[in-house]
Amino acid sequence: MILFGPFPPPYGGVSVYVATLYEALRERGVPCERKVARQEDNRGDDPVLPRFRSVLRHFSHLRAGDICIDSSSFFLEYRSGLAPLGWLLLKRTARFRWVKIIHDSTLPLRYPTFGLFRRWLAGRLVEAMDEIVVVSEELGGWLAAMFRVQGKVRVIPGLLPLPKPERSGELPEGIADLLRTREKWVCSVGVFLESYGFLHIARAVEEVRRVTGRDIGLLLVDGGYVLEDVGAYKSSVLDGREWAVPIESIPRGQVMALFRRCAVSVRAVSHESYGLSRVESLLCGTPVVATPVGETRGMLLCDYGNIPCLVRKILEALERGAGPEARVWAERFEQEAEANLRSLLETVVPEVGSA
Repeated sequence: MILFGPFPPPYGGVSVYVATLYEALRERGVPCERKVARQEDNRGDDPVLPRFRSVLRHFSHLRAGDICIDSSSFFLEYRSGLAPLGWLLLKRTARFRWVKIIHDSTLPLRYPTFGLFRRWLAGRLVEAMDEIVVVSEELGGWLAAMFRVQGKVRVIPGLLPLPKPERSGELPEGIADLLRTREKWVCSVGVFLESYGFLHIARAVEEVRRVTGRDIGLLLVDGGYVLEDVGAYKSSVLDGREWAVPIESIPRGQVMALFRRCAVSVRAVSHESYGLSRVESLLCGTPVVATPVGETRGMLLCDYGNIPCLVRKILEALERGAGPEARVWAERFEQEAEANLRSLLETVVPEVGSA
């Protein structure tokens, strides 16, 4: 069995998902090899790159009876040159089992922009998938309607159990010292792209500071996935706001510790498949303000880009805190995480998942 996808660092939702599944398989005694997917070969760990030759080199040993659990975005979601053709060649000659996990909620929106060849190729790729796991009902419905796949799509939300070491993570001294410099902190996890709403959050916190007269800081936890130049947007978020502080690619356990120390967590994205950081915030007892996409239960909601609403909801969260319902939601999400893991294991390794 090969588990293929992004692994931390950086600590984004998909890489955390893949790492958690890998540890769950190992704990259950399932022999499993890691194949790390990266957009660029810049980390010294011989990753799989979205290139024809890289795909052939890393996966040419696969044979019938082998299983590849694929959470990468190389073969369907994003343009990867001839890499998808190399993958199809391997799949049809080696006849291994391909379990594809689709995380990207933007795929249905971007698909109409695909050219004729990419659409044809997407159809062949979906045909070659032996089983498909999607993390939302919306993705599953779109996939079934667009490609007419029957009987091989399962909806399993992306929340998996939080490993014990990460539940008890501690902040390094530098970040702990930083948190002591402000009265309260609002935090958000994402990257410095417009669709993640960091500028909206910064403007909302700016207004909250003005209205309340309180020294409230903003921590922006940058996952670091984006390869393009984000300098102009990042400057628009940070310039003139000394109370807004970026933190790059910190381990998941430290993110959990950060949530526990912050007064509010905000997820102001335009699109969301599930929204792992939202739920992790609630698991840490931190109230969440979020856009109405992905997981929304137990959260204060605002439409994307609605800064006055963000201001109101942040003020509400600051005033009431997590509230008694936070523990109720935390327990429910923990139960759902265990159920999601069981369903996922039953899909990829039936004899283990049903044990």
